[in-house]
Amino acid sequence: MAIEVAYFSIPALGEPARILCALGELDWKDDRFTFAEWGPRKAEAKWGQVPLLKVGGKQIANSKAIARYLAKLVKVEGKPMYPEDALEAALVDDVVDFFSDVHSKLYKTMSLPSVEEKEAARQVALGEGGEVSAMLAMLEANVGAFAVGDSMTLADVFVFWYLNFLNCGFWDGVTDRADLIVTPYPKLTAISEKVKALPKIKEYYTKIAANEPMYKCYAA
Repeated sequence: MAIEVAYFSIPALGEPARILCALGELDWKDDRFTFAEWGPRKAEAKWGQVPLLKVGGKQIANSKAIARYLAKLVKVEGKPMYPEDALEAALVDDVVDFFSDVHSKLYKTMSLPSVEEKEAARQVALGEGGEVSAMLAMLEANVGAFAVGDSMTLADVFVFWYLNFLNCGFWDGVTDRADLIVTPYPKLTAISEKVKALPKIKEYYTKIAANEPMYKCYAA
């Protein structure tokens, strides 16, 4: 069944869906567009928002619902990316939903009036004692070789997505700040690198990064 992922050409909320489609080699269309192009298309979207997944004549228009659906279709080394066991699935959800809380803390900097204020606020949030760094430190303390359990799951995809999203150039003030994004979180970084090293992920992002500079950190 063909799948279509519609989202802006940035590695934000729609990116986990793209990661899963690439990883699972699903039959899918990567429908990317600019913010200017979104306006005329908004009325077509189920909730008037993106990311949007189109499959079987239906629409799913919540980023985490999309990710969970796709994770049930994808396996790594024979194991599903979304566990069948109810408790394991809840633990994966716990990490996935945790990133929504992290993102909300950082996203509020978008409303600040100047670039300088945005940059300063993000550096504080991700710096020592900042509210985002405090949350990432809690996550760091609660993961092992994988975010949940002893194999790769959707939770690891979210670690890979968000650590690179922080570093991709979207967030002025923290791009390429390894001291804020990498060094404090060796276990999270190791998880991210495991996902990045998967051949299907490397192939997908190498191709995308050739034309989209914001994706270079996902491929490097």
